[in-house]
Amino acid sequence: MSRDLNAEQFMLRDDLIAGHGGKATFPDLVLRTNQNDPTFQGGEFIEIKDATTSYNIASFNSTIPSAYKNIDDYVGTSSKLYEAILEADGNDPYHLISREVYYLIRGRQRKDDTNCKVCLVQGGFFETLSVTENIKSALNKSLREAMAESDIKGDDYEESINDVLSFNWKREHLSRVRHHEKSSISLRMRVMTEVVKEANVLNENQYPDITDNTLNMLVPAHTEARYEELARVAIQKMSMAFGLDNNALPPGLEVKKLKHLRNGPFVLFQTTI
Repeated sequence: MSRDLNAEQFMLRDDLIAGHGGKATFPDLVLRTNQNDPTFQGGEFIEIKDATTSYNIASFNSTIPSAYKNIDDYVGTSSKLYEAILEADGNDPYHLISREVYYLIRGRQRKDDTNCKVCLVQGGFFETLSVTENIKSALNKSLREAMAESDIKGDDYEESINDVLSFNWKREHLSRVRHHEKSSISLRMRVMTEVVKEANVLNENQYPDITDNTLNMLVPAHTEARYEELARVAIQKMSMAFGLDNNALPPGLEVKKLKHLRNGPFVLFQTTI
């Protein structure tokens, strides 16, 4: 793979892809499911993030990052992406309801920089709180700021605030177009997600193991207590993916333990590019 390619031009096999998302549509890629192999079920959603002028991850504009997305959010839509998923999965999208999400991230300090970092990161790396909890936290702060500026005592509305925050909030509840019958405009709130420095996998000060000119894959191990167990499973799957026996890995592919600053350990597979 050339370092000069755009992220969208990663050389992925067409026979593995069920469909491509359009511009500003999540996800960029959906992999085919494999109904005959419980080890490699497929169906993963892949979102591509390309940062060509810094080691900062670009904003998430079309989704709030998470470890899994539900296929229910796509079933019944008229999008070409859903139609492709349906066709690739034998008209049975519910074969795999919960789809694992990965983010393919490429970063360079400058456009003319020959150094780069490429990471395929499971979405749990960015989901230290659930999507719903993140939305509730933001709404809670917004409501209390508005009350403070209106000289309203929070105690008078505490029950109402708690009622609002008890709803099962989704991103779509905020981002859909809303229209008032007397208004000459429609209103749509744009929900953007920024990655904090503690979760910026490209930042060498936070994650020194992610070095220049490396290709990395990060798989969650959840807790220190389960790290050894889940690391063995991840290594076994990686070995099988390369057609190797006895948990062997290809030459040049290293396995490391990466400590997420907020979300437990991750299994890091790394090679140079």
